[in-house]
Amino acid sequence: MEIKLSEGDNIIKAKGISGQNESEFSDSVTVGYKKEGPKLDIEQPKEGETIKEPSQYDVKGKTDPDTTVTVNDFQAIISGDKFSYILTLVNGENNIKIVATDAAGNKTEKTVKFNYSP
Repeated sequence: MEIKLSEGDNIIKAKGISGQNESEFSDSVTVGYKKEGPKLDIEQPKEGETIKEPSQYDVKGKTDPDTTVTVNDFQAIISGDKFSYILTLVNGENNIKIVATDAAGNKTEKTVKFNYSP
């Protein structure tokens, strides 16, 4: 049997039917359905920015709760809806890829190019 889910929370319960016999409904289960990827706002660094110091830079931003964030394929630290990751910068142009993934596997990806000039 197929069940069509709506965006958001869906409450599902079932009962068995065999001929004239019918069971009581089961306990309900809530299933969330989300079509879009999680929010991903990058607070720092800014696109095209030139950073003078330090070489250990804190990449920061916001995303949806219960989301995983990676910076250049390394997992960031999540606290509520905020994330951070300490990145070692290289002289010249730096490119970072930030990916937010929710529990359903939806992803939002952004890249930022900036310069490091100590």
